[in-house]
Amino acid sequence: MGDSAQFHFGKKTSGDGLEFVGSKKPSLFAQYTAQFDAPVAKQRATQPQEPPKFEFHPAQEHPYAQVQPTYDQPPAEQAYPTQQDQFQDLSTLIDEEDDVVGDIPSLKIRHPKKGEKLGKLRKDGTPKPSKTKVVFSFVGMSAVVAVLAVSTLFLLHNRPAVSSKIRSKAGFPIYDVIANSLFTVDKGTVEINSSGSLVYIIYQKDNNAKFVVSQQAVPAIVKEDPQYQQFLADTDKFASFDSPIGKAYFTKPANIGNDISVVVKTDSTLMFIRGDGTTSEESWMNLLAYLKK
Repeated sequence: MGDSAQFHFGKKTSGDGLEFVGSKKPSLFAQYTAQFDAPVAKQRATQPQEPPKFEFHPAQEHPYAQVQPTYDQPPAEQAYPTQQDQFQDLSTLIDEEDDVVGDIPSLKIRHPKKGEKLGKLRKDGTPKPSKTKVVFSFVGMSAVVAVLAVSTLFLLHNRPAVSSKIRSKAGFPIYDVIANSLFTVDKGTVEINSSGSLVYIIYQKDNNAKFVVSQQAVPAIVKEDPQYQQFLADTDKFASFDSPIGKAYFTKPANIGNDISVVVKTDSTLMFIRGDGTTSEESWMNLLAYLKK
């Protein structure tokens, strides 16, 4: 039976003890273990050893081997870009960024002059004004706004009571009250009545006395002085005084009760002013002094 027929065991006495003896032909086990002898092992250790080689055997030859999954190859259009394609895409992106950056205006940063002290800077590089300058600028702007507001209110308060539209409609020279501290015109009462006369009301500020002013073109029947004097006599003329716009006559028509009327005729305008009978001559003189064309 194989090598067993050629093996025999026995004892051989030697000075060191027993040793096994057998056939001259080594067994398969002896051939296999001979490679681990010291001289051979030492020789193999000095030689470079090659890594073990692994052999792959198909699954059908090994029933218990695990079947590895298979993957389909991606289509050609979904293939990963090559390094050259990536480089070209990067070059295109850089060119586009250069175009965008080229459209952005460059910021000009102002460098300080010699001896100039700069505080905090704005985003554009220009220095922010100091708090003192900001305060003075605010005060200056506030003063300008205040002056404009006061000027506007002054102009609105002192604008003529009789507008240019009414003046052109009247067709004769109009006398208006200039701005003063004694009298004021009720602008809401200024109108031209059905007979073509301009009518408005004046108030005396200290006692709120009311004066009704009526102006019209000089009628033909009173243009001459004798005719005008006859007209004044019919209205019960009783006193007169000189005013800046002409001679003023006090009359007291029967249909105005206790009030009195002052009549003044200029070259082109006939004026009637009706006031309280207790009004002093000084007040009348002041009122006529503020009437201007």
